Amino acid sequence: GTPSGEQIEKAVLVTALAEAPPLPPGETVVWNFDADNEHGWTTVSGQAFLADNGVTAGQATGEGIDGFRGDVNGGANRNAHDGAHTNFIYRSPVVNFGSASATGNVLEIDWFGGEGRGGNVALDPTSPAEIIGKTTGGTEDGLKGLGLLNLTTGNYDAFSYKDGNGGGTQTKTFTLDELTEAGVSLTDSYQLDFIENDDGGWGWTRMEEVRIDPLAIGENSSSTFVITDIDFSSDQKVTLTWNSREGQVYAVKYSVDMVDWDGDLDDSIDADPGDQTTRTFNLKDAGFNGRAFFRVEKAK
Repeated sequence: GTPSGEQIEKAVLVTALAEAPPLPPGETVVWNFDADNEHGWTTVSGQAFLADNGVTAGQATGEGIDGFRGDVNGGANRNAHDGAHTNFIYRSPVVNFGSASATGNVLEIDWFGGEGRGGNVALDPTSPAEIIGKTTGGTEDGLKGLGLLNLTTGNYDAFSYKDGNGGGTQTKTFTLDELTEAGVSLTDSYQLDFIENDDGGWGWTRMEEVRIDPLAIGENSSSTFVITDIDFSSDQKVTLTWNSREGQVYAVKYSVDMVDWDGDLDDSIDADPGDQTTRTFNLKDAGFNGRAFFRVEKAK
């Protein structure tokens, strides 16, 4: 027959699949670039030109083309604007969206200037190797945008570009769902690359500000997502508590052999407010007649 609650307790193995616990709540992280604070961003290729209204590609001494958009630069590093220059990559600190909020925007970028990808540009760059070590040459066929560089694969998984030329500041926003739909992994870590390899008419774009969910800052450690409490009652009910993130949906799975995990007690559990969720399940109604194993997954 069905074992007692005490017998089940001795037989149950409780597991949880990888997801980091939420970090303490905080304000949106704002990267508003100027010469006095680059917020941990670094120049990987070319020159950064920072003013009090953002960052754009710079033009070093000796760069440029005679007779083209400002000629050759004979002085200090200056705003490249429409002039030819070394291809520019400006890179953020490490981010990971695995613990980012499931509601609202998790990434916002303020753009100003020329269209990000237009004219003769048909494809996004695959990796930084296509940008680094090259220069614009007056062909007016480059791009200006933000690429999400996957640190596991070394390739760009998604991009943000400004639409059209001029028109004032344009804000591009992404929810967590929109990022994943664009190809961003919730398990891999990333760096954000501001790429600029364009010149000529409207051949410049300024990145004025980036805003990001504070839970996305840094690398995500998945080892601490666990079921934190389990309680059995004499009427053959089990209560599970696991650390969670508000706005996420979870599924509680069960197995009798730790091989087949197709069974579920509930596949649509909305997270409780705060940083943990608790649910009670009737094992007798579920038809258990021996030992059982449980685990919690983030619902697909």
